[in-house]
Amino acid sequence: MNEEYIRIMKNNKRFLGYYRQVTCKVFVLGHPTQGESIIFVLYGDEQVLYSCVIDSFMIGDRIIPGEYLNKLKLKKITELFWTHPHDDHSAGILQLVDTFSPDSVYLPVELLSLPEENESIAKEVLQQLNSYKCYDGRIKRYQPKIKEVAANMILHHESIWAENYLIPFEMLAIAPCSGKVRKNVLGENYATLNDYSIVLDVNVGDFSILLTGDVQNRMIQFLPEELSFDVPTPNILKIPHHGSSGSLSIMEIFEDDFPISASITTAKRSSGLPRDDAMRCYASRSRKTFKIDTDTTECAIWGVEVNILNHSITQIAQENYYEFSS
Repeated sequence: MNEEYIRIMKNNKRFLGYYRQVTCKVFVLGHPTQGESIIFVLYGDEQVLYSCVIDSFMIGDRIIPGEYLNKLKLKKITELFWTHPHDDHSAGILQLVDTFSPDSVYLPVELLSLPEENESIAKEVLQQLNSYKCYDGRIKRYQPKIKEVAANMILHHESIWAENYLIPFEMLAIAPCSGKVRKNVLGENYATLNDYSIVLDVNVGDFSILLTGDVQNRMIQFLPEELSFDVPTPNILKIPHHGSSGSLSIMEIFEDDFPISASITTAKRSSGLPRDDAMRCYASRSRKTFKIDTDTTECAIWGVEVNILNHSITQIAQENYYEFSS
C-alpha cells in the first residue's frame, strides 16, 4: 500500500480509516401493536465507524431500540432518522435523543409544517425537535442538528480502506419527493402521513439495504421521474408499510431483475398486516422473505451481520420471526 496515499487519505474527512475487516449489523425490531425500528451499525474491525437508528417504539415504558443499543454497548449514535409522524414510529424518539446524543436528527421534508391535527406522540416530538432547529455551535450544552431529508440527497459518501480495497460507504435518500409532499401540505391534503416517509438506500461496498418506512404507491409512483440516480436491487429490503398491498410498486423502481437476498417486514395487527398476497409478491422476488411477529409483550427481532470483504450475510438475531413460504 502506498504510504503517501494513506497520508493524504487520512487528511480527507471522507476517509473513515484503514482496517483489516469491514462489517455491518442490521436489526429490524417490531411488535404487532406497538411499532417498528431499525438499527444499522458499520464497523471497521471492532471500531464503530457509523451508527443510526430509524424510528422508535415503546412497549410499556421500555424504549425498544434503546435496549438493543445497550446490548450492542453503544453509548452514542451518529444519527437518528424519524421517517414519518405516526405513533408506531415515534414513541421513544425524544428519549433516544437525550440518551444516545445523535449528532444529527433527520426529518422528512415539510414535516415541520405538519398541521396541529396530527397524532399525539408525533406532536410532542415535533415541538421538542423544533426547539433544536436553530442550531448554534457556540452553545456548550448538547443539541442535535435538525436536518430535513428529500429525494436525491446524498447523506453520506465516504470511503474505508481494507485489505487493499477502497470500500465506499454511501447513504442516499430515495424519498420523500419534496414537491409532492409540499403540494399536499399547501393543499391541506393529509389523507396519509405515510407520504412523508423517508426511504434510504444504504450501500457499503457491494452490499446494499433499502429502508423504506411506510412509503406507499401514492409516493412511489413519482420516484422514477424524480430520482437522478438508479436504484439497484438491494441485498436486504425492509418491506414498506408492514407488508401492505399498497406499497408493492417499490419493486418496480429497481434498475435490474436480480433477486433480493432477504425481504423483511414487521406486522401491524390493527391493519391486518402483512397481507398474504403482498408477501407472495415479495417472496417471488426474494431468496428469503421474513415476517417478524409475536403474541407476547416481547419485541420481535431479525438481525444479520454482513462481512463486506467476503460478501457473507450471517443471521445473528432471531426472536419471534417467521420465514414466509409462497
